Amino acid sequence: REPLRPSKTWKGNRAMQATPTVQCAMLVAAFTGVLLVTMLMIGREGIETATMLAALSSRASMRQFLWGGIGGVALAALLALAWLRYGKRVNLGRFFQVTLVFMVLFSIQLAIYAFHEFSEAHVLPLVDNEYWHNATEPYGPEGEIGAWISYSLILVPLGFLAFSWWKDRGAADTSDRRAGEAAG
Repeated sequence: REPLRPSKTWKGNRAMQATPTVQCAMLVAAFTGVLLVTMLMIGREGIETATMLAALSSRASMRQFLWGGIGGVALAALLALAWLRYGKRVNLGRFFQVTLVFMVLFSIQLAIYAFHEFSEAHVLPLVDNEYWHNATEPYGPEGEIGAWISYSLILVPLGFLAFSWWKDRGAADTSDRRAGEAAG
């Protein structure tokens, strides 16, 4: 009997192939993991929504809640229909790149704002909280630089998207021209 040696591919070594029992266990584990994460996310969103609605209920009438709910469901239905019709046209790789740019900028803004608020509350150790609170005031959401950081959350991802589209279009035009020269 030969000793078990690692292979370069999973299917290349028969001893390394999963038995049907192991494959079934792997599928059950994957399904359970996805189910638990989905339940956790839905539960978290539900609690967040309930908290927000409880806070708003003291300021709004039931008529406003009703119209807001109808409008929200209608907009969600329109978005779902648009996604069904046009979703296959979305370049998911590019979508996630643009989302990454947005999330990086949002994280930077959030870190600046958190530092500003913590210095305002005088809870940062080993620093002069009053100095840092005053120094970061323009970077807060109400400050002039903070407003530009907020604008950048839209403008920079849109610029990235426009640049990527222009670059892709230039590459497609170059390949079309080369194909035309080769055929002609």
